[in-house]
Amino acid sequence: RVTKKLCPYLKNSTVREEAASTAYSLPDAMKQCPYVKDLYSGFGVEDQKDTNNLESSPRKLGIIPSSSNQPKLFKMEQSETSCECKDFYADEKKAECPMKSSEEISESNPTQYDHKFDDAITQLKDEGRYRKFINVERHMGSFPRATRREQKDKSEVVVWCSNDYLGMGQHPKVLTAMHNAIDNSGAGSGGTRNIGGNTKYIEELENEVAQLHGKEKGLIFSSCYVANETTLTTLPQILGPDTIYFSDSKNHASLIHGMRNGRCDRKVFRHNDVEHLEELLKETDISRPKIIVFESVYSMCGTVGPIKEIVELAEKYDALCFLDEVHAVGLYGPSGAGVAELIESHSDRVMISGTLGKGFGVYGGYVTGNANLIDVVRSNGAGFIFTTSLPPTVLAGAKASINHLRTSQKERSKHRYNTSTLLGKLIDQNLPVMKSDSHILPLFIGNPVMARTASDMLLDEFNIYVQPINYPTVPKGEERLRISPSPLHTEQMMDDFAGAAREVWTNLGLKLLDDYLVEPEMHEKFFLPAKKGKKIDIGDNHLYTYMDSLIL
Repeated sequence: RVTKKLCPYLKNSTVREEAASTAYSLPDAMKQCPYVKDLYSGFGVEDQKDTNNLESSPRKLGIIPSSSNQPKLFKMEQSETSCECKDFYADEKKAECPMKSSEEISESNPTQYDHKFDDAITQLKDEGRYRKFINVERHMGSFPRATRREQKDKSEVVVWCSNDYLGMGQHPKVLTAMHNAIDNSGAGSGGTRNIGGNTKYIEELENEVAQLHGKEKGLIFSSCYVANETTLTTLPQILGPDTIYFSDSKNHASLIHGMRNGRCDRKVFRHNDVEHLEELLKETDISRPKIIVFESVYSMCGTVGPIKEIVELAEKYDALCFLDEVHAVGLYGPSGAGVAELIESHSDRVMISGTLGKGFGVYGGYVTGNANLIDVVRSNGAGFIFTTSLPPTVLAGAKASINHLRTSQKERSKHRYNTSTLLGKLIDQNLPVMKSDSHILPLFIGNPVMARTASDMLLDEFNIYVQPINYPTVPKGEERLRISPSPLHTEQMMDDFAGAAREVWTNLGLKLLDDYLVEPEMHEKFFLPAKKGKKIDIGDNHLYTYMDSLIL
């Protein structure tokens, strides 16, 4: 409960009596109030005649007066084509209202709701799943180094869990484009696109993502979570309540929530199990609207979706596909369009979503597809219609990043090299790296408390920042550290990380790779040490294996 004290000026009984009098004018009160009089003098009101106008004028909110005897709140210069505010912010003074210091927050008796909230947080802490956000400040030009701030202390750390996979958030072309945009257009977008309108930045970026994926149209959202949820919520409204979704069991929360909000039937197929998917499609009426929802790269386990096989089933059973390429765009394919481009899978049945905040290093999300489909989402999707659009700075930076990565192979090549190199160093340290078909390197722990403890030890003792991954992001008992190398990590950083992780594993008594491999069934869960004179066998399904086959 907030207890507000009376304004110190109005405490004066004489003032209250005068304020109640009809003869007591607003300008008189303004001149006497110890706080308001400073603001009053800053209005530029020049004489008593103007102060009277200030009280009575219907244009007293700062609209430009049409005659000289109107209140001069702003000094403006007008021409036939423009109206320019001169030095509007030049004389701003910092002032503090006494009311701020007079507000008191009093303790109140806890309600039944407070008990429930407290119990929920206590349970998370007891289970070791309470999320702690570390204060990590990145610095331009020095990523993956960053500054950790802990109360008054600070230290330099190396970041190993960023989704800025290629370090494009630091690229000079991206930063220059963003600086130019803010100098040209200012900070914000002005609201939703219905109100604020489009800008050249957003139109150019939508064309860029459409061309990237070889689609007719693109639509930009405030994030890919919003893009996924909005699109999947909207489609059943158009296709009808008989629509049915077919969802991979490891789909991201944004996809799941979108399908749930679509209020139509949903069937879940086992992760990457094409045979199970076909069984579900077979038992569904061919005339029903059907949408298969899956991802190209699953970010917590690093597995890759069987895109070609799923698209073939979509064509066979007359279904649409929604493919989430969030953790692949920028990183895979000749122009960075993702796994579908890499394996040359193209179909008009497939709509593709992506992010601007991971491989492209900025912020935002999008969907691409046939023009009429995109227009349906644009015209009906609440998450698009009622959300403020991205500012010009972000749009310009994202376009510059995409444009650069469509032709540059340097970042992708170094990223692949560092991922493969770090994998070898971790296995040399006998650490349990879970099998992955992509750039994601999960270090298995299997206990939420130990995962949190290992993360804290790496940070506190070795200045290495890597967050633990717990339920509900992964199933209980599958807790891990998720490592994402970038092209900007050095060989020394990789050596330091592998050595520090081994020391933490030893000090905490966590199982090493050899401890798991005594059980034959575990051979499918983890990367195995390389045989003498050979490279680590990353498996036939790994994207790097596929890329090697293209070269050969």
